[in-house]
Amino acid sequence: ILSGNPEQALSLCDNASDKLEATYTPISSSNPVLNAIVNVKLEKASSLGIDLTVSISETLTNVSSADTVSLIGNLCDNAIEYLADQPKNLRQIDLHIHSQFNYNVITCKNKIAKSVLESNPNFNTTKADKSNHGIGIATVKRIAKDYDGDFLVSEENGWLTVTVLLCK
Repeated sequence: ILSGNPEQALSLCDNASDKLEATYTPISSSNPVLNAIVNVKLEKASSLGIDLTVSISETLTNVSSADTVSLIGNLCDNAIEYLADQPKNLRQIDLHIHSQFNYNVITCKNKIAKSVLESNPNFNTTKADKSNHGIGIATVKRIAKDYDGDFLVSEENGWLTVTVLLCK
């Protein structure tokens, strides 16, 4: 612009914008808290070479902001932390938030190298500092109970699936 060539400046801006959109597609639902936590987890996963696929058809409007952050944060963080040390071909997470009957259904599944349920069925923390870690799953279970829901875990075909049901 300063050199008297506004067309070139506009072209550069358009090109940069196209590249940004191609590399970062933020989640944008009607729930700004849900958007914020999911977008933070997308960025964290991406920075570690983890493919996090997100599908949202229910925006958890009846769930408190604190509970939304705790649920999504803990589910994604557990999967991301596990996958960060795994081979690149395993680094995949699928997060689905939808509604079924009278429930909000939050499903977070990630690839696994071997059975987590066999080696750690209670999801005890593997971190050395146990006084400051290991409360995430307990928090998720408490939230499920607070919303008259349930916490379910299964493994199939190399995937660990954690499902949280919350009554609407």
